[in-house]
Amino acid sequence: MNKTLSLSLLTLASALCLSCSHKGHDHEHDHEKEKAEGSHGHDNEPAGHNHDKEHGEATEEDCTGGIHFSEEMRKTIDFATAKARMEEIGNVIRTVAQVQPSQGSEVSAVAKVAGIVTLASRSLTEGAAISAGQAICNIDASATADNNLSAQQAQALAEYNRAKREYDRIKTLREEKLAMESDFSAAKAALETAEAALKAMKKGYGNGTQTVTSPRSGYVKQLLVSNGQYVAAGEAIAVITQSHTLQLKAEVPASRYGDLSKVDGANINMISGENIPNARCRLLSYGRQTSTSSPLIPVTFEMNNVSDLVPGTFVNMYITTRSAEKRLCIESTALLEEMGNYFVFVQVKPDTYVKRQVETGVSDGIRTEIKRGLHEGETVVTRGAVMIKLQQATGNVDPHSGHQH
Repeated sequence: MNKTLSLSLLTLASALCLSCSHKGHDHEHDHEKEKAEGSHGHDNEPAGHNHDKEHGEATEEDCTGGIHFSEEMRKTIDFATAKARMEEIGNVIRTVAQVQPSQGSEVSAVAKVAGIVTLASRSLTEGAAISAGQAICNIDASATADNNLSAQQAQALAEYNRAKREYDRIKTLREEKLAMESDFSAAKAALETAEAALKAMKKGYGNGTQTVTSPRSGYVKQLLVSNGQYVAAGEAIAVITQSHTLQLKAEVPASRYGDLSKVDGANINMISGENIPNARCRLLSYGRQTSTSSPLIPVTFEMNNVSDLVPGTFVNMYITTRSAEKRLCIESTALLEEMGNYFVFVQVKPDTYVKRQVETGVSDGIRTEIKRGLHEGETVVTRGAVMIKLQQATGNVDPHSGHQH
């Protein structure tokens, strides 16, 4: 019986060894087959992430989950894209400036006589356009007892007639060699003076009134009189402004004084954030010291009034400085802010966009430096990014993404 049991155990062990040997051979064969297939099975897989990023190309990670925004959808909105570029951008001083009229752009129309005012037109109000020589008001000087215009005109005419008679008398005596040359010269000068005074008195006057006209074309900034008001000679009637150029008065911290010597211009936008293109701000002057009342340095710019800015209002100002250093920049309109973080939409395919967080640097109000998150040459949405964000929020998916956000 023991011999029979031993034979059975030996047979079982041989069977087990044969089974293990066969399985090991199959496993090795499968492994070699898998290895052989692996050398050809991944030829069509996308390139590595880092390689694509170095060349500014879309990666598999970017394309997966992208937002589909077709050409038809883009045509229905204000849409634009631009590439991230290396550009020269120096230090930027951000401040607030007040709009003021330029020196010499405002003139006053004044009364030359005292009298009662009658406005020339009911439509003549503050802000109204006015041309050079256009009547502003009439001043009735005959209504006043003193400094009566009619009396002044009569006096000027009488003086002219007296000077004319004296000149004619001296001229006759001179021809007869009975008057000295100096007497003739004096009579001639007196006549010319009287004639000039009479012409000046008659110019702009009629029936004892003076017509006050605008000395230049522009806009009525201030109308300082009203109907029936009495004015004295020399009193201002109205202020006329030409808003072709404006001044911008700003103040910057003393710590930025070193940058003021390198200023090459400034960009401005409204307090609401609307950009003012082609403003062409030029630095006029800046202070060389602070005062005890203010630790800030005053800075004055001049600009063309390309947006009908109103003197007295305030604008955001980005004072730019010269720099030879180039930084990666995009248009500031491409940035979207969410809870203190900034994002852009990057175009990875003609109709596909991905949202990417970026780290920003200096901004001159038009361009913004990108420190991290973008590569040179990548295309970002500069106008219409909000609509792509809304498209993402609706739950629509890229047909190639394979899953929904």
